[in-house]
This record gives sequence, C-alpha cells and structure tokens, in this order.
Amino acid sequence: MIRILTNLMVFSITIILGVGIFELSVRYFFPQFDPSGHVTFRGNKDGVPLSEKRGEFRQIKNTGDYNVLVKINQNGLRESKSLTKATPKDIFVVGDSFSFGWGVEEHERFSNQLESLIGRSVFNISIPTDFDGYDKLISYAENNGANISNLIIGVTIENDIRVYEQSTTKEIRKPPISINVLNLSNLKHYLTARSAAYFLTTSIIHKNKVLKNFGIRTFLITPNLAPLINRILNERMIISSAKRLKRISQKFKSLILIIPSRALWTGSEQERAIADKTHYSFISEINKLNIQFVDVRAAMEKSGNPMGFHFKHDGHWTAAAHRLAASQLTRKLNSMATERRVKGK
Repeated sequence: MIRILTNLMVFSITIILGVGIFELSVRYFFPQFDPSGHVTFRGNKDGVPLSEKRGEFRQIKNTGDYNVLVKINQNGLRESKSLTKATPKDIFVVGDSFSFGWGVEEHERFSNQLESLIGRSVFNISIPTDFDGYDKLISYAENNGANISNLIIGVTIENDIRVYEQSTTKEIRKPPISINVLNLSNLKHYLTARSAAYFLTTSIIHKNKVLKNFGIRTFLITPNLAPLINRILNERMIISSAKRLKRISQKFKSLILIIPSRALWTGSEQERAIADKTHYSFISEINKLNIQFVDVRAAMEKSGNPMGFHFKHDGHWTAAAHRLAASQLTRKLNSMATERRVKGK
C-alpha cells in the first residue's frame, strides 16, 4: 500500500510539474495566448462597466476568427480621442460588444468609419453591457468632461432586449466564476481567463476538424449558434426595452442602430419566424415612441449572405458589417439633417 501511495504521489507531482512547465512555456514562447494580456471588463465602484486595465491588449478568439489590438484609454474606454475635446456638433456612440468593435481593429469599427464619411468627430464609449450600462456610460463620459449632444445607440436584438423594470442600480458584473468541476461552462470560462496552456490547446482543437467534431459530440464544445435557439423574447421584454431606450435617448439628438439577431437566418423555419416577429415588433414599438433608427437587416439580406457579415465561429460583426453600418448611418444622418433644414425654413 505504501508503495502504491508513493507511486501515486510521484505521478501526481510529475503531472503538476508538467502542466506548470507547459503553462510557463506557452506564456514565454506564445505570449499572445497569455490571458493576462487580454482585455477584460468589470464594473467600477459606481457600477460603471469599464475595462479592468488601461493600455494595449490583444483580443483573440481561440477559433482563429480574430486576433486584434485593443487600446484602452485612461478612462477605461476604447477611444483614442480625449473626451474633453468633444464639441456639441460631435457624435457619441454607445452600445455593447458590437459597437465596441469586438474582433475588429479600432479603425474598422463603424464609429471610426462614420467619422471619415461625415467629417465630424465620433467618440466611442461602448462596453459590453446592456441599456442600464449604456446609461451609466453616458453619465460617466459626461462626468469626465464629455459634451454630448448627438448620440448613436447600438441595440443588439440578441441580448439587449429584456425586462428592465427588474434591474437595479447596483454594479453590473458577471457572476463570479466558480471552480466547480460539475459545471463545465464555469470551468471552461475559468481556464480561458487564467490559463495560456488551455487557450493554446483549445485553439488547436478548434482548428482541427476531427478534434472539434469530437468535442461537439461529447458536449465539450458548444456550437456558436446554440444559445440562439433557447432565447425567446416576449412582448413584455420588447415593451420594457423600448421604454428604457426612450428614457436614455430622449436626453439627446439620438439615432438607434438596430443590430439584427442571427436567429433571423439560422435554425428551423419556425425559429426564424419567431426571430422575424421579434425584430419587427421591437421596431414597431420604438416607432410608437418616435425614436429614430437605422436597421441594417435589409442591406445585409440584399447581399444574399447575411451570415457572412459575422465571424464564422463568433457572433460579432466583421469589418464588412461595420462598413455597411457606417454607410447606412451616414445616409440616415444626412437625411435627418435635410429634414431639420426644411423644418427650419
């Protein structure tokens, strides 16, 4: 028995040392996989969702969809211009990860491309959050010297629509990650956030068709579109979200960018029908509230491949989608300016 225990202890120590050496080697030879160099987010003491760190970081998808540089300013935002330089004619963009430019370089975001198209400064204060977070980000920017008169709000149908009356003013944070081996999702998030070796290993698996298919069959890998199937939006969510959006937008000259759900173009015919009804129900609701908006759905569908505007293994927009959004926003802003001039006469 003593010999068995000794061998088991030697084996365990060898495994631990091996994993430790592998982890340190990956961090040294492949620093791009080191999670400590990746951008992360957390609410500050006032509950404002911001980047946890300041400086330059990498945003990497282990499936290989993107590997981009993210620069975070002293305010915890992905914006290279100083907020104090904004004038009343400038435009501010607030939204979640789509508006943040998840997976694309800063100059590829629709906010940066819009700035080039209209010849006016566009400031981006977006962070992955929801309507309550957007409201806090706007106040945070104003408290840090921003002069906000014109506002574009990116609304992601997939995750922004919910019942907001139940929300509180407490700090917006994701639940702490629990190291519970019985909760595979939590364990995967924990390892992704802390282990370079895990990040490298999963990157290799995702790029190997045989290994990836095995992971899906054994439920170790969740397919990209799976979460869409279980998300059903109801009328209460739509009405609540529209009212919350009105409270935010009415303070400024606002324009809403509708970011369609991928559920419109995936899944069964019934699932697509539900997504279609949800899409137009929300638009109908904000129309009732006289909220100006741009819906890029039609332009995406006109291309013949709306899913082509998203990364293959990630739901976020590619640079092509951001270009399309910038073009649509430019057209709408020009139209709104013309209408104001006509009314002014």
